[in-house]
Amino acid sequence: MSHGFTLIELLVVLAIMAILIVIAFPAFDRPRPNHPIHCLSNTKQLMLGWIMYADDNQGALIANEPYAGGTAGTNNWIGGVMDWSANPQNTNADFLHTNRLGDYVKSVAAYRCPADNSVSAAGPRIRSYAMNGFMNGGSNRVTSTGWKQFTKKSEIRRPADTFVIVDEHANSIDDGYFFNDPNQTNSWKSLPAANHNGAAGFSFADGHSEIHKWVDRSTKQTVVPGRPKPVVTIAPRKTALDLAWVLERTTYPHTNSVVVP
Repeated sequence: MSHGFTLIELLVVLAIMAILIVIAFPAFDRPRPNHPIHCLSNTKQLMLGWIMYADDNQGALIANEPYAGGTAGTNNWIGGVMDWSANPQNTNADFLHTNRLGDYVKSVAAYRCPADNSVSAAGPRIRSYAMNGFMNGGSNRVTSTGWKQFTKKSEIRRPADTFVIVDEHANSIDDGYFFNDPNQTNSWKSLPAANHNGAAGFSFADGHSEIHKWVDRSTKQTVVPGRPKPVVTIAPRKTALDLAWVLERTTYPHTNSVVVP
């Protein structure tokens, strides 16, 4: 005659199931490779390298010049120019290692957002991040009259609210210089990414990193391989909330700025 499980047998089965669930849960909970937490880790690494460079150089900020002649200078925070062509700069990790930040951030993976799927004709591009153009970008390059160009870490009044590194849109990124003019409040010159469900990674001068969610539809541009740098202008009757958020965290008014167009 058949009989059911005894109480002891049921308890043993339940205990085994509980152990298996405990073992399996970490695997289910593990972040995906393109999870925002990995982008936060990258921007944090770059930020710590930026801070260490300044600390090793009496507070002077690392150079952040726009490209000239198709490449960023070797004394820059970063070298190489990202585009969609077969240019080997798109894939050459030497541009990450031989420039100034390379002494502090040696991991190639730290320079590329894991959610950035951009592939040039030369292969997957090595960099997704750019630096705030007001962070030692060179006064002769800045055309925003009346705004502070930071050359020393001590000049940053609100480090927790002033960004340094940004995850840039794949169609917008070229050199390592991310620039928007605070005098133009309805037009993006450099566009941030929206790879994380409509959000982008930022790191700030105090060392912290965050993922910021965009609210304006116009900010969340679709990446189209081969398309040139987008020029995004917000309609006059609409409020450019995202651009305002970025500009507020870019620099501050400075009437003594020396600006050479």
